[in-house]
Amino acid sequence: MNYPEISKPIKIGSVTVKNRMMMAPMDTGFGNNAWGGFTPEGVEYFVRRAKGGFGLLFSGGTSVDSIVDGVDTLTNHADEFIRTGLEMNRSLAQYDCKMFIQLSMNVGRNAGLKTPSPLPTLGNPNVTTQALTVDEIHTKVRQAAKAAKIVQQALQV
Repeated sequence: MNYPEISKPIKIGSVTVKNRMMMAPMDTGFGNNAWGGFTPEGVEYFVRRAKGGFGLLFSGGTSVDSIVDGVDTLTNHADEFIRTGLEMNRSLAQYDCKMFIQLSMNVGRNAGLKTPSPLPTLGNPNVTTQALTVDEIHTKVRQAAKAAKIVQQALQV
């Protein structure tokens, strides 16, 4: 084997991953519903990768802030996110595979949302984003903490 380290376990925080084969976060376009819960197609997609030998999978970006950004997120659907997350993780556990959830603050120059400071919008430098207020930043931090607690419950297997 040219890369013996790839098959060795690795510890990330308190999580031990069976090997170093990891799938980076990406948006599949079908794996999650509009607010971040896992669809049946998404569960099947990730389970196939676990069955193929991956030790760690990352979900695509999951929005956390429904207050400042005004979008529907997992914080509005905690019970459903936990239910679908537990289903996902029970399925992955059959193959000793772990999943990390990529939480997104939705702060983006291409999303038309507010940013920490005024910035030119990607794709249209003539349009400048609005800056977040200090109160909005604090709200986003609280929403991220709330989302992290929900995700933690969804990953308990």
